[in-house]
Amino acid sequence: MLNKNAIISEQVKRLEEAYQMLHDVMPENFLTTFADSVGKILPFLCNLDTSAGIRRIDFSGEVFFVYLLTDECNPRVTSAMMAGQHLQSANLYKSAQSVVIDDEPFTLVIEHYVCGPARHDHSPVCLSNLQAEYSHQYGDGQEEAIAEVYERLNFGEVTDLDAAHLAQTIHWVLQAQDNDNVQAHIESWDGNSVRMTVAVSIPLGTDEIAREIMAIIYTSGMEVRHCYFREVTVSKDIADFAHLPVLTATICLGSKPGEQISEVQVTKLLDDIRLIGWVEFGDILHNTLVEHHHFSLAGANWVRAMCEFVHGQLAFVDRNAYNQADLTRFLALYPELASQLYKEFERRFAPGAEPTTEASETTFRENFLREVSKISSGNQDKDLWIKTVYRSALNFMESILKTNFFSQDKSALAFRLRPDFGQHYREVSAEYDKAFPADQPWGVFFFFRRKAFGYQVRFAEISRGGWRTVIPPHGANKLEMNDNYDFARGEAYREVFVLAHTQHLKNKDIYEGGAKMLTLLEPLADASMMKPTMWEAQRAFTAAFLSLINYDDNRQLRDKAIVDRLGTREIIELGPDENMFDPMIAWIAEYAKKVGYTLGSGFISGKPGAGINHKEYGVTSYGVHQYLLKTLSELGINPEKDDFSIKIAGGPGGDVAGNEMKLLLALDAEGKPVYPGLRLTAVTDGPAVAYDPEGLDHDELRQLLFKANLDSFDPEKLRGEGAMMVFSKPVRKGDDVFHRQVVRRQGKLEDNLISQNEFMLIFQHNLTNYADVLIPAGGRPSTINEGNWLDYFPEGKASFRAIVEGANSYITPGARKLIQQQGVWIVKDASANKCGVITSSYEIISGLLLSEDEFRAVKPVLVKQVKEILKKRAVQEADWLYSRFQETKTPMTELTEKLSREINSNNVAITAYLQAHPEYVTEELLLSHLPDVFRKNYPGRCQRLPEEYRIAIAAVELASRLVYATDNADLGFRLQMVMSDKEKAGLKI
Repeated sequence: MLNKNAIISEQVKRLEEAYQMLHDVMPENFLTTFADSVGKILPFLCNLDTSAGIRRIDFSGEVFFVYLLTDECNPRVTSAMMAGQHLQSANLYKSAQSVVIDDEPFTLVIEHYVCGPARHDHSPVCLSNLQAEYSHQYGDGQEEAIAEVYERLNFGEVTDLDAAHLAQTIHWVLQAQDNDNVQAHIESWDGNSVRMTVAVSIPLGTDEIAREIMAIIYTSGMEVRHCYFREVTVSKDIADFAHLPVLTATICLGSKPGEQISEVQVTKLLDDIRLIGWVEFGDILHNTLVEHHHFSLAGANWVRAMCEFVHGQLAFVDRNAYNQADLTRFLALYPELASQLYKEFERRFAPGAEPTTEASETTFRENFLREVSKISSGNQDKDLWIKTVYRSALNFMESILKTNFFSQDKSALAFRLRPDFGQHYREVSAEYDKAFPADQPWGVFFFFRRKAFGYQVRFAEISRGGWRTVIPPHGANKLEMNDNYDFARGEAYREVFVLAHTQHLKNKDIYEGGAKMLTLLEPLADASMMKPTMWEAQRAFTAAFLSLINYDDNRQLRDKAIVDRLGTREIIELGPDENMFDPMIAWIAEYAKKVGYTLGSGFISGKPGAGINHKEYGVTSYGVHQYLLKTLSELGINPEKDDFSIKIAGGPGGDVAGNEMKLLLALDAEGKPVYPGLRLTAVTDGPAVAYDPEGLDHDELRQLLFKANLDSFDPEKLRGEGAMMVFSKPVRKGDDVFHRQVVRRQGKLEDNLISQNEFMLIFQHNLTNYADVLIPAGGRPSTINEGNWLDYFPEGKASFRAIVEGANSYITPGARKLIQQQGVWIVKDASANKCGVITSSYEIISGLLLSEDEFRAVKPVLVKQVKEILKKRAVQEADWLYSRFQETKTPMTELTEKLSREINSNNVAITAYLQAHPEYVTEELLLSHLPDVFRKNYPGRCQRLPEEYRIAIAAVELASRLVYATDNADLGFRLQMVMSDKEKAGLKI
């Protein structure tokens, strides 16, 4: 029979013993801090002697872990158990004395987590007192910043801080939110203990930070004595990257029994902590190389970056044989080979290391390849693949010319590579060569961080081109979740290469050659995190990129941790492209100016206010429109009088598509349509597609311009028989995915749900409906390709008479050729959408010649004059293309390339000539390239331009003119032929 009193008495005794144990072994501040929670913990301490494992206690948004410290039960394990939780704070306490069980001493660990949203308590420190205390400790000048942070304080987690300690915490917050890399500082250190403070801005989960810190400590050779995390600030807008939440951590570590904490350990600890947030933890390379083969976190990350780059190239050799998973596995299988490569990389690029010699590098290469040749797994095909991977890894290491790898403050890796690295892959397989245009780039950069990588490719010394960020969506069902990303990952280098190559052909009218930058991010599970995730990567890559091209007045890199094997100054410009928004453009410009880049804020164009924003002024579409008007004229269509039809890829909210619609839907001074006979029959936008044989309603489209995407078009405005809309947003019913379709049949609208497969068929074939001209003004590269071009010829009949390419690389070269063979005219992207980059070029020059106030003052006049230049350049080229086309019947895409190559080859020859004969670079010649406002208001300013720019501007201006000069006389004589008397007046001949 149960004895209730005896049972209760026994439990009370156990609770009393547990309480006494807590009192005896735990540090005093634990009992003070958790006085109200001790009663909830005690029952879980009663059976420590008979029950192993981690005890978890959950109540009211708080979690306690209680356990005896072992290899299986430790903070690394518990931090992983909190994955997916939003942590407001975390505490870790270890017993000050051992707990003895069965004559064996153990350390008792109690951890406390607070989860969920911020608690809105009130700070015991008022703002004025906090500002005064901060000024006392750190000086004046931060009053406004402190007030802004004070408004976002997570008061529930700072109630224990007095004014002095809160001011110190705010100091860490200000540092963290102004930097993308982790801020870490050693507060104290002796042979037995280390006290460290860490602060980091956190666009993503706080649980990741805690988990990664514990993983680092686990491999540091030290033990956690106490650790306290707190989310100090909250965010009012998670997309506001300048005011993200900041997490701070105070970490107290001790030496293991019988050991001392060395300076090497402390330095390594700091180095590793600075990798938090942008380096992968827990993947195959970490678990193999770091956990079992003594690689540092940074070293394993170098292997990870190398793997990503090699995969990006071998994808064009054999995408299936060289998939990412197998490449990673192969590099982990032979850690000694990976280690040899990494150590050789360190020898070549570690600052202060003795420079390697050509002989030593040759010896390393020979020895490494000899080791690779010995690989034998018993599977011949597998051995071939592994050997190719390691030879490619060697190629990557040998192609590096400079890197920020050894720079301290970074949150991404950047590598400047020799552009001829592709020769290795051509030798591996002829398939690689088929994937790219024949021309070799001038330079290639590779960028890498966790869940993001990218490239910048350029085809001339001074180059410009847009920066696009691609975030592939998840697949509709679990079996295809990452298919879009996997495909984009394998295509990324070809995409940026082809776009840069196209840009180079397009940039024939300006002093900069062609370039492109592309960043690829992993798909996001939460769409609301798109901007903060993207902006974090963009900021990281910006800082990494600039560190490799930021030179001082002596043409030496400012970052002395970078070993420069290139040895020449590089000047590069960026422009906005897909997923580059105004706040980021402004930040990039300001950051470039802050770090002292050669061009200052001119590093990027399209700046709001102090720039010429492409979307606001519609400059790209303005050029596309000139080519459209010329094309319609050549087709025998007078758009102001005749009926005609257009179909567009891209929506009303986009830059090129939206502005082209604006021009097509324009009203004259009397409010009448400029093009009354226009039918805009089909539009394909990301969120929706629409088709109406009678033409989509003009008034409805005007309402959407730059305000909404096509999915906001009112289906009630569909008029023609068979007119329809389908919407991309999935409608889920259980495990099935459907999409909404609205169709007008026999005068009535039908609203249906269609399958994912039906949706994709309609989405992909909407633009196969007939229109006189197709204008690709949005969409992904290679949308029309050799595999689907016949879809645009339903029943063997062309669904268009001409194509004017407003978007880059929308049609593959092979598909262009096949379409033109059917009698369809194509105005190539390098001609049709060149006016955007011309505008950006003039913006950058203006920024170098004018102060920001001067630029703003003349901006209205400047923009007007730039648009006059755009029209002149577009009309001149359109006339040249069509006249040559009518004369020779050569496909116009070939004529575009011929024109670009002729001007660019002239440019190269003239540049070399001007470098030897600088007297040709006169002020008048430079001014003739610029908008007239510079001649009238700012004469003599051209000397502010870097010497490289003056020569480049003169060269491109003369090269363009020379296209029309057929005389084969001496180049100097030919230059004089195309120079005006004023321009030649400064010559001393």
